[in-house]
Amino acid sequence: MPNKVFINNDGFEEMVFEGVIDLEAVKKIISASFEFDNKLAEKSDYIDTIIDLSAATDMTEEAMTASFEGFKATHYDLIAIYGANPQVAEQMNQAIVKAAVGFKVKLFDTREAATTWLKEASHPGQ
Repeated sequence: MPNKVFINNDGFEEMVFEGVIDLEAVKKIISASFEFDNKLAEKSDYIDTIIDLSAATDMTEEAMTASFEGFKATHYDLIAIYGANPQVAEQMNQAIVKAAVGFKVKLFDTREAATTWLKEASHPGQ
């Protein structure tokens, strides 16, 4: 299954990455996500995203930089990332810290924990 983005059954925007995450993969997913962001914005005041990294094997330096830029530039309220191997998790942590978005982007071991956090999260003004 290739990298993809879609609205899942829980109503979250979901991104799935497989194999080596490179710059092109990050750019394509971010670009594709704009369509779903618009659909979600019509139904809710919040755009929450879940990112599946369970099949990702590595992440290039360029992809990490693009992730940092994406965290800073894209419109979302919360992002739950799960399933990353230790190397990819460390790279994602670096991007989260660099973008200073740790209050709204979290890493989880399992999909269940990530989904629970998104479902139970309170949004400002809620």
